[in-house]
Parts: sequence; structure tokens; C-alpha cells
Amino acid sequence: MKNKIKDSVESIMQKNIPAVDATEKVSRIGQIAQEHKIHYVPVMLNGRLLGIVNSVELNHLQKMMMTQNANPGVAPMNQTMRMYHLLQDEPVVVSPKDSVDEVARIFSEQKLAALPVLDNGKFVGIITANDVLDYFLNQN
Repeated sequence: MKNKIKDSVESIMQKNIPAVDATEKVSRIGQIAQEHKIHYVPVMLNGRLLGIVNSVELNHLQKMMMTQNANPGVAPMNQTMRMYHLLQDEPVVVSPKDSVDEVARIFSEQKLAALPVLDNGKFVGIITANDVLDYFLNQN
């Protein structure tokens, strides 16, 4: 019989991920991603996870900001746009106790690259499609 912990999200998720507050400027997410060498940054408000922002979304946003900032007389987006502007209403989340198999199905069906991990409503980490792929590749 396989070890239950080994086959759970808990065994392969990324932990101790720094978060940003939803009211912070969008430019802060780039700082955190760069400082901590991460691709996905959780966005929180009053201790509650609102979602995660990834580097692809951030790069797209930065290009939009550069274009918009070139227009004189308009307040730069990086001075006015906040984290919550980037998030979907209800992010898909998983539990640390969920099986890696189930999370692989979620990634496949929903076409996602990363999922926040919540334990009793508290953010505890992120699991990526690459984490799951590495897990299955190392099962031999």
C-alpha cells in the first residue's frame, strides 16, 4: 500500500510562498517574484486568499503599463492599479490532503498552471502543473 502523505499535494507543494496584499500597487508583485525567484504570487486581503498572479500575467500587465505610461496627462497604471484588479472572482483551490491524481485532473480539465493550496481556509502553499509532472516522472 502506498504512503498516503507521499501521494498528497502536501508532499510536493511549494511552501512558505510570500504573499502581497490586494491593496498594494501591481508593481509590488514584480518585486516579490524577483526577490524570491517565484512565478506565482498569492494575493491576500485581511488574511483571505483572493487568488494568485503569475509571471505571464505580470509581463502582459507591465507591457500595458509601459504603453499607457507613454501618454502624457494620464496617471501611470503602476501608480493606480491594485492587485485585486488582476484576480478572478473565485479561484480554484486544493487542499494539502488532496491526491496528486485529483490535482492532475484539475490541471488538465481546467487548463491551469498553478493552484493555491488552502488548509481549512488558510493559504499554505502553491502547487504547479510542473510539480505534478515531476512527481509522476519520478514514480519509476
